[in-house]
Amino acid sequence: SVSSVSSAMMHPPNRPRTWRQSRKGVAACVLVALGSVKSQLCTASAFVAPTAGARPSVWQGQRTLLTALHGAAPHSAAPKASSASMLAAPTALVGMLALASASQAGRRRLGAIPRRGVKEEFEGGVDQARAVLFTRTDCQRCDMAKEALSSLRIRYAVMELENEVGLDTMGPSAQYKDYMEMKTGSAELPQLHLRGGKGLGGLDAIFEAQDSGELIQWCKEAGAA
Repeated sequence: SVSSVSSAMMHPPNRPRTWRQSRKGVAACVLVALGSVKSQLCTASAFVAPTAGARPSVWQGQRTLLTALHGAAPHSAAPKASSASMLAAPTALVGMLALASASQAGRRRLGAIPRRGVKEEFEGGVDQARAVLFTRTDCQRCDMAKEALSSLRIRYAVMELENEVGLDTMGPSAQYKDYMEMKTGSAELPQLHLRGGKGLGGLDAIFEAQDSGELIQWCKEAGAA
């Protein structure tokens, strides 16, 4: 009948799939699998590479650390470092701080005894310069001492004995600091030493001498004002 023919056309009996149909089905499965792998790779890369406009995280922390270690970099400079270099920077900083602390502790255990001839070497250099301010790199208190001396129009030389993390900047730094501690009773920097043997250990001592008028008087006697 007509209805039977129509039903047969709409619902054909199940036939075995040809080789071409099977190949199309396999290709579709492969495409789906590749799409899933690509999606997983994109998701994983989002946790590794920083995206534009993302909130600063470890990259900003690394730049802050490197700025602390090497000075401010140009604002446009993008951080380029591997995970090994990111770990090396804080490790180097900790090592430098530990070395500085051990060096200072070692000098104190030795009782601040300078080698023979340091006094003559130290005082000879000060006498030639007339006034020498011994400082530390990037030290706010040292900058304040410089401003105080400049305000009195005192002519002086500057010798940096320590860098910004407290490490000695030259060979005799430790011996000079030990001698200054014996001479002034203070190991604090800055220290001002004048021709003739006068010495002021620490910023407070410099300010006190400035307020009392002794600073300008001593500098005049030393030929530095």
